Parts: sequence; C-alpha cells; structure tokens
Amino acid sequence: MSRNFCAVYLLTACPLMALTVLKPRSSGKVAVFSAPWGEAALDIIVSARGRIASADPSGWIMGSVAEDNGFVGRLYAFGAFLVETSVVAHGCAGLSFGARRSEA
Repeated sequence: MSRNFCAVYLLTACPLMALTVLKPRSSGKVAVFSAPWGEAALDIIVSARGRIASADPSGWIMGSVAEDNGFVGRLYAFGAFLVETSVVAHGCAGLSFGARRSEA
C-alpha cells in the first residue's frame, strides 16, 4: 500500500505544487505558451494588450511582462495554453528577458 501511495503522490501532488509555485503574480515577467492547434503566442499577447519581451523561434512560446492585475486572465481568454513565471521562461523555454545589443 505504501508503494501505491508514493506513486499516486508523485504523480498528482508534486505537479500540482509545482504549478502553484510557478503561477505568475499579478505583475512581472511571464512565459506565454500557446497550443500548437491554436493562435501563435505573439497574437495572444498582442490581443491581450501586452508587449513582447522575448521570443522563441517556434512562435509558440514568448516572454511578456504583466503590468496589471488582469493581464494573465486576458492571456488565457485570448487562447494561451499556459502562462507561467519567468522561472519557466529561463529554465524550460530558454527565453532571455535581457536587453538586446544593437548591431553596429
């Protein structure tokens, strides 16, 4: 029974805790993931009245900055599959929110 409990715990509780910890705050850098069958992340961010902070070459993952309390909700309303904190953007998606260097 303890083996089954451990398996159920690892498969349910751990992912839920991770999603709770990585849930974006009302403001700050966020990673916007769009579904392959839906709108591109760029279109979702623009529709939600946001600005692009960084982009993945695939177009399905983009970094943005939440500047007001309703931004994350608007992203979901316009078709975002997942919105996470910038920790996800840096770690999983490889997005960089740093300033771009100008080319001479």
